[in-house]
Amino acid sequence: EQPIREAPATADAFLAGKVIVPPGIAMFRRRSVLEAGPFDPAWQIVGDLAFYVSIMKVARARSHDEFTVAYRRHGGNVSWRGSEAATLRELLAYLDQERRATTDPVRLEAIEVGRRYWTRRFWRSMVTWSIRSALGGRPRAAIDSAAMALRTAPLRFLGGGPRASDSP
Repeated sequence: EQPIREAPATADAFLAGKVIVPPGIAMFRRRSVLEAGPFDPAWQIVGDLAFYVSIMKVARARSHDEFTVAYRRHGGNVSWRGSEAATLRELLAYLDQERRATTDPVRLEAIEVGRRYWTRRFWRSMVTWSIRSALGGRPRAAIDSAAMALRTAPLRFLGGGPRASDSP
């Protein structure tokens, strides 16, 4: 039997993209939720991340190795619908909001690491989605994904050398 133990989940780890918790598998103490504040409905795609970060700012996480939920991919999943550009746009906006709200150098570094991580994670799929949308007769989705891919493209893909901020 695995004991419940301290988890590496902190607000900074979530912001850096080092901890990803699918919605529905976390439990929170009522007092932590009340202290953190309500779920912010302004975040349509990354609301779970924003909520987890708000909880991690006021509470510690615990974890165990038991399977408690099965994650099913289906047509209703945000990631399945091909909304990578919208997801990245909202992730970066959320990270920008967090950056404006802090002066803590450790948190600021975690946010920058998160911006690089999420941009790299979504960039190639945005390019693919843009092509699939264009071929599928969805020009608006193709243009949106292509524009976001170009705005967030690592410099090396646009013919330049690597930037210091591109390193892991």
